Amino acid sequence: MSIEPQVPDALLVQTNLTGAITDIDDDPDSPDGLWLAEIDDGTDTITRVSFPTPSDTPSVGVDLQEFNLWVRRSTTAGGNDPTMDVELWENGTLNTSLQTAISITSTTGQLVSVKWNASLLNTASGVDVECHIIGQRSGGAPGDRRTVEPGAIEWNAAIPDAGGDPFPVVPKRLEPLIYNRS
Repeated sequence: MSIEPQVPDALLVQTNLTGAITDIDDDPDSPDGLWLAEIDDGTDTITRVSFPTPSDTPSVGVDLQEFNLWVRRSTTAGGNDPTMDVELWENGTLNTSLQTAISITSTTGQLVSVKWNASLLNTASGVDVECHIIGQRSGGAPGDRRTVEPGAIEWNAAIPDAGGDPFPVVPKRLEPLIYNRS
């Protein structure tokens, strides 16, 4: 099995955020420092992106597929920590909620990894995969509320190895049996 990283090819929805696809289309393991920036700390943020189709059908298995997200809480000083929900969507429709109430505590960025099974997909090829992020604003007085800003999004698509099994089982060559009749 191989991992084929997919960065977003379109920013489908952004609510309470400013920015462009180029702000989030980098590797979350080495982000470029750009962010979709919140407009109002006291309001939820929503981001939904689509991805290119992997070169092969995503492999089915528990936790083989992964969304990696580089996120931060809005950077206004002080306040309460928000949470984030991550959902799997396909072609504009909710497929399933993958993880909820992830606490976002960093103002400089934190890596969130959400794993899932390709058996959830309605279209096995992965052509319609979308990642939907909901930044749930924190509670408290209006001046203490914070929300979530994405900095990088990636789908690590697990796919079968392109070259097949690197150690295939090769059958032994059978030698013909020769009987000596003397």
